[in-house]
Amino acid sequence: MKAHRVAWLLVVVGTPVFAGDTRAASEPASKLLAEFRKVAKVQFKECADEKCIDVALGSCSPAHLLLRADTVEGTHVTFDFFVVAQPKGCRVVKYSDFTKDYWGGCRVLRMFCPSMNAARSDDPDRLGCSPTETLYKASACKNPMKGP
Repeated sequence: MKAHRVAWLLVVVGTPVFAGDTRAASEPASKLLAEFRKVAKVQFKECADEKCIDVALGSCSPAHLLLRADTVEGTHVTFDFFVVAQPKGCRVVKYSDFTKDYWGGCRVLRMFCPSMNAARSDDPDRLGCSPTETLYKASACKNPMKGP
């Protein structure tokens, strides 16, 4: 994962997506996010930037931001940030979709953080985020540099 953190720094950190999620409903991350939204039982305001998430966190209002980025190897990764109410106050829930990224482990990750800054940090544990959970891992994860 250390190598992937380096790649994160070299990437255009992410581009807000305004047209909605283009992942297929059958993709693992799409299914996990649909279940998360269903269990949350709130309507999330769609945000266009991180400032919107910060404002929502300050007022403890449900919000969502979708960011996409390309790794230095050219694979697509997607990050979903949600502001949700928790028993100890509001948190940012970060879903990281590396299902198409060999160096990201071909998996979907989730963590809970006290702020957007912590969620985007290279050291989220130090900034108060929960341990990262692996929610899905592809059984066939192929190195794109090795060909078919």
